[in-house]
Amino acid sequence: MSGCKTQFPFALSIFTLILLFVTACKDKEVITQTDLTPFVNPPIPPLNPPAGSFTFEAEDGLELNLPTGTVINIPPNALVDATGSAITGPVHLNYREFQDAISIYLAGIPMTYKDGNFTTAGSFEIRCFQNDQPLQLATGKEATVRLASMTGGDDYQFYYLNEEAEGWDSLGWAAPEVNEEKVKLKKEIQRKIPQTPFPLNRKYFAFNYQAVLDIAYPRNTYNTPDSITQDLKTKCSQYGLGWEKAEIWQRIKFAGKDENAALMVWKNVYKKPFPKWVNGQYGKLEQMSKNRYRYSVTNYQDTTQQFEVVIDAVMPLNLLFAYPPEKWKRDYDNIMAEVRREEERLATLAEVYRTFRVSDFGIYNWDKLMKEQSLLLAGTFDWNLHINDTLSELTVICITPDNKGIINFPKAAWQQMAVPLEKDARMFCVLPGNKIGLYDASAYNQIPFKTMEGKENPAWTFDMSPVQLEPFTEAGFRELVGIGPRS
Repeated sequence: MSGCKTQFPFALSIFTLILLFVTACKDKEVITQTDLTPFVNPPIPPLNPPAGSFTFEAEDGLELNLPTGTVINIPPNALVDATGSAITGPVHLNYREFQDAISIYLAGIPMTYKDGNFTTAGSFEIRCFQNDQPLQLATGKEATVRLASMTGGDDYQFYYLNEEAEGWDSLGWAAPEVNEEKVKLKKEIQRKIPQTPFPLNRKYFAFNYQAVLDIAYPRNTYNTPDSITQDLKTKCSQYGLGWEKAEIWQRIKFAGKDENAALMVWKNVYKKPFPKWVNGQYGKLEQMSKNRYRYSVTNYQDTTQQFEVVIDAVMPLNLLFAYPPEKWKRDYDNIMAEVRREEERLATLAEVYRTFRVSDFGIYNWDKLMKEQSLLLAGTFDWNLHINDTLSELTVICITPDNKGIINFPKAAWQQMAVPLEKDARMFCVLPGNKIGLYDASAYNQIPFKTMEGKENPAWTFDMSPVQLEPFTEAGFRELVGIGPRS
């Protein structure tokens, strides 16, 4: 009996709470977990790209020059708190930018607009805080963001992500500014690249054996023994030089000097093979441009046989043999190492700068709608694992080959998927347990689009076998889906 006395008040209190909850729900819809999902929802929260944090005095404003080339300007006395009160003292700017689809995807930023999908020329998120409280720009004040964009083109518009309305607002268009530093560096790299590789490849040749022999062995080399011939072949292979058995007896101007055409290294521009009948036949050179010639020859025994080939004068043979192959190789490798370093720096430079003034903090994107051709098909996904309620709301992601566009295929859309017809696209889906269902570019390229285009209601099964995401990093994710480092 005493036990009942202790349990009754507890049971009554539970009943009361339930009654209160049901009563409240009559006037207000119950909020489900799905309703609580934020509009910007990183699919793998630990891989959400971090923002950089910068401190400045609100009354001084900020001009921030980032290593990417992006410039951010916030004018003095431009910040207010949630009540509209002016802010003074130290504040924190959080800023991050995204140059490709993978970064945008990992940040959970949607890429749909009306009935289409965006392809990006660069996105960024900018926010200010004081004492962990978000700040806004005062009425009439604007911040300027000069985004270093890795994507050229003047057909991108500027958009603001309205998180309350859960959609993008178009803010207009502004002409991009070409990055002259990148243009200059491209030209410098082209000037540095040696015009002649080393060792020489199959395109490079001398006209005949005797000419090569005369230069390589400057002495009387007539009636040379086989050992000399074999030694010459070995030496030429070290340089990568071959020779034809055709003949030429002309002189040309090269680097301001008069040269014997038979004593030059030549490049067969289009790798057109010399026929056997030209052996011992004398042809002629016709200059086409500075160092480019047309070599033509007619068989004097059968005038119906004619041959011509486009060739470039590269260097005198004596210059090639003046240095041992080891020196040519060392010098070439050193130059190419420098070129590669410059190319790596080039890859980090923006193609253009895109500037816009903004009156609100938040997420912005330079975008245009995709126009790629697609095929509507019914998709089936073979996960090679048990599908339960946890996996019932899977969304398959398609990344375009240029890593600029994202297409979402939620489960409800699998029977009518507008799949891009481009090669090297890839699909993936985040699965529990740090696994990724993956349909990589090589698999995507095997889809018989041409055959399927002629069919009514075509269907395709995607083998999305799960792969463990290791290492559990952004770089690991990129490597897994075959995208590469952040651009």
